[in-house]
Amino acid sequence: MRKIIIFGAGLIGKQALCFFGSDSVVGFVDNDETRWGQEYLGKKLFSLEELLKMKDNVQVVIANYQYNDEIKLQLAELGIHNCVMFFEEYADIKKGLKDVDNVILVTDNEKDKFHEYLDFYLEFLPLQIKHVTLDEFEQLSNEEKNRPIYIYSRNHHAEIYYLLRNEKNVTDIQLWVLWSDTDIVKLPKEEEWERVGQEDNWLNTMIETHVVDNVNTYVNTISENRDTPLFKIIELETINRCNSLCQFCPVNAKAPQRPKKYMSDELFHKIIKELKELKFKGQVCMFSANEPFLDPNIIERIKYAKTNLPDAKINITSNGMMLNLDNFLASIDYIDELIINNYSTERKLHDNLVEIVDYCKANLEKGYQEKLQIRVRRIDEILSSRAGQAPNRKEFFDVSNHSCALPYQQLVVSPDGKVKLCSNDTLGDCILGDVSIDSLVDVWYGEKFNAIREMLFNGRKAFEICSKCDFFYII
Repeated sequence: MRKIIIFGAGLIGKQALCFFGSDSVVGFVDNDETRWGQEYLGKKLFSLEELLKMKDNVQVVIANYQYNDEIKLQLAELGIHNCVMFFEEYADIKKGLKDVDNVILVTDNEKDKFHEYLDFYLEFLPLQIKHVTLDEFEQLSNEEKNRPIYIYSRNHHAEIYYLLRNEKNVTDIQLWVLWSDTDIVKLPKEEEWERVGQEDNWLNTMIETHVVDNVNTYVNTISENRDTPLFKIIELETINRCNSLCQFCPVNAKAPQRPKKYMSDELFHKIIKELKELKFKGQVCMFSANEPFLDPNIIERIKYAKTNLPDAKINITSNGMMLNLDNFLASIDYIDELIINNYSTERKLHDNLVEIVDYCKANLEKGYQEKLQIRVRRIDEILSSRAGQAPNRKEFFDVSNHSCALPYQQLVVSPDGKVKLCSNDTLGDCILGDVSIDSLVDVWYGEKFNAIREMLFNGRKAFEICSKCDFFYII
């Protein structure tokens, strides 16, 4: 494994040190001459003259987004060409691949900087990961092709998935999804804020993408083979209440309230026990049409779920209003992904989240920044129609001839054990089973679920609640 010099002794340099590990990093270099000879994070800050003496024995990693090009030119003038940049995506490699081993990573055939440097960064994961492009996959032996397959592609992951599954007969496939950046707080660009309210533009953009066709292809493939897989996602709504005023949500705090329900410990434990017996490795989402931290026992339930399902991905999506540093620290070690949608009418992070962000940035060695992402969002966003029930959606795209992947991928459990059609059936208008009585598997493969799949195979027009739903998603 190559030894590394990090150019940039700041916050990004600290993130790079956290990624590569102290044993791989010789030290830092910085253009601030007053810091030469000092230490930063336990590593020496070398001068440029010292770097020149080491250049043939180290790999220089530039950790400065703002002046990347200038630093590359500066190093080239010094005769140092073996340098790479610490891109934002790389910190997410650990998040996406931290729990896998002995896999084949298939990417598309694009030749951008991310793909160029990917193999280098994979060296620093303690995992056996063989990276190949789609073309290179053809050259692998049959034995290698039988290893678990992970796919990464910004734009073509669904196409690669179908090609491998249908033409190459590969069955053990996972999509490796990376966030667009690794900054803890994601602040939208100006044009994204301006787009809010322009629903026609949003819909047209969505429809013109390949997502809709990919969903139809996915459903057709499964239906033709009569091979419905086990759900990949289970959403557990432990309390059916929310404290936010999101204008796109039919169950926001101002909407007519559903009869209040709270999931019993007995039911929660039953569900987790069944998932354990299934050796479930998918996503366990401890939320649905609610704010999960309104559940007074949510932290204990998160711990219980992760302890019993160590291979599953425990996911929490929250508006963050109930969070503080104490309950964050009490739960984060048991959570694989915590997404906080910070809804605001201004470009502002909620005051109660500032302390959490500061703590994560000051303690990068704990790795919490790899689990946490806070998205600053508008409370008046216009999103999907939520099965025709979104209060602020005025027009609907004609979805009558399109299918839906959710009945093949997602199981949504209400506090009383009733299984809803999907996450967009926020009011529970279509109940497909009751896991307080039957098992998860019996409900998933039961008559009602299978009937829904048959109906949606012929398009959403076949089922009233789906006829105005413009939500398209595929895992």
